[in-house]
Amino acid sequence: MSQPMTYRQLEQQSRAFAAWLQQGLGLQQGDRVALMMPNLLQYPVALFGVLRAGMVVVNVNPLYTPRELKHQLNDSGASAIVIVSNFAHTLEKVVAETPVKHVMLTRMGDQLAPVKATLVNFVVKYMKKLVPK
Repeated sequence: MSQPMTYRQLEQQSRAFAAWLQQGLGLQQGDRVALMMPNLLQYPVALFGVLRAGMVVVNVNPLYTPRELKHQLNDSGASAIVIVSNFAHTLEKVVAETPVKHVMLTRMGDQLAPVKATLVNFVVKYMKKLVPK
């Protein structure tokens, strides 16, 4: 479903994401950032960005129930989470009961070419109804 990403693009995007985590959100080295997404190109960008910033990655299964997600976020002490919009409804149910202060939302088509991204995001949200309202 995704287009190829070069190592140069991965380096540039992960560097920009790391800078945004530090300067935009004010996160510090050692802070924990949860990643709750399936195999998308956004995952390696977020993974390497978090690591570049000196933060700790907390992998979260996107199929977790709200109870499981709450436990993992509390147990890990994650102060931020990167999540695909398809799974945001699970986080919404428990985020107030966790240490998460920053939620970064991505969509299935965000790393695709513009026309394809718009089409994929539209189909996922409105036709397949994979993104809750």
